[in-house]
Amino acid sequence: MAHIWQGDLFDEEGHLTDQALSAFIQSTDANHPIEFDELQRLEIAEHLAFCDTCVLRYTELLSDADMLPPSDLTTAAVMRDLEKKQRQGYAGKWLSMAVAASLAIFFWVAGVFSPNFADLDAGFLTDMVEGAVAFSQQTVEISTEITDSMGNWVEKLNWRGEQSYGKE
Repeated sequence: MAHIWQGDLFDEEGHLTDQALSAFIQSTDANHPIEFDELQRLEIAEHLAFCDTCVLRYTELLSDADMLPPSDLTTAAVMRDLEKKQRQGYAGKWLSMAVAASLAIFFWVAGVFSPNFADLDAGFLTDMVEGAVAFSQQTVEISTEITDSMGNWVEKLNWRGEQSYGKE
């Protein structure tokens, strides 16, 4: 059996050569005269794991038929879903930043960041910790409710920003 040389695997741009791809596909056949060593197989597999261009060429060589492009209906639906998820992500991000900023301002004004512990007794500190825990739990609940309601509102918006009210 013949071996393919290491220099014949990749072209100048770093992609697999047509000869290497064809030989790789045909190497599973026992009658094929070209054989790869383990290092070459590993390099080809790793390259196919991250290079979309070579994967496309590899699949085209595997199937002799042309691949059909997705229909326009599918493309529009996928783009709508992606835009909806993006809007929801932005809304959640801005909401969490607003809640964090509000909490920081509240704690700053309340003096949590620079208390004078010499004047405070243990009961007051315990009450302050319990109050902070209760406040943070309520903030999480409010934040969750706001996020859910904004998510529902964003779902009602179509791609033009108009409210659809269940119409498609």
